[in-house]
Amino acid sequence: MAPGALLSQFLTGLVEQAERYAPNQAVGLGAVAGDLIAVHLSQYVDAPDEALPGGRRQVLLTKVNAFIEEHLGDPDLTPGTIAAAHFISRRHLHQLFDGQHHTPAAWIRQRRLHRCRADLADPLLAGRPIGAIAARWGFRNAQDFSRAFRAAFGVAPREFRIRALIQVPRARTDEDACTGKDVGTDKNARTDNSHALIARALRPVPDESFQ
Repeated sequence: MAPGALLSQFLTGLVEQAERYAPNQAVGLGAVAGDLIAVHLSQYVDAPDEALPGGRRQVLLTKVNAFIEEHLGDPDLTPGTIAAAHFISRRHLHQLFDGQHHTPAAWIRQRRLHRCRADLADPLLAGRPIGAIAARWGFRNAQDFSRAFRAAFGVAPREFRIRALIQVPRARTDEDACTGKDVGTDKNARTDNSHALIARALRPVPDESFQ
């Protein structure tokens, strides 16, 4: 039986007998339905992009983007590995990104840079070396990361981190609550907290070559 016919028969049965299923059975049947839909759509994924209906094209693009997000930390993530994981050609992958204003490779780099920027601005990660943050999101080379970061955001990673940490207010303590002190507007508390975070961020790190 063709995948489409099997899917149609299965979904028709689900609708006709929906009241008979317990909640836990419905979850399992939903997973089966998802698998059947995936099998049915798989016959289209390596068709020319213009032959794919808009909905199916968007489903595949969404799936590809989710895969990219999940594997950003893998330095071996490339358009080739993405295409292989989805059983499509690299040409088809690039066709999927037509109209997205970026290529698959550019999108990978952009998402990695934004993840790095978020980590650099996170006060909880102030003590983590810049190189470790860059490596966490798939960058292999210090110079490449620094150049890419500066090109994207107009500032070096270290300088961006210092600027971001200066803006971090000190956390409110029990003592502040008792005294009614507003740490958000206390300039001295804010400055002391920023200095502490910056000091952590600037601690010497062996072989720290990211600037």
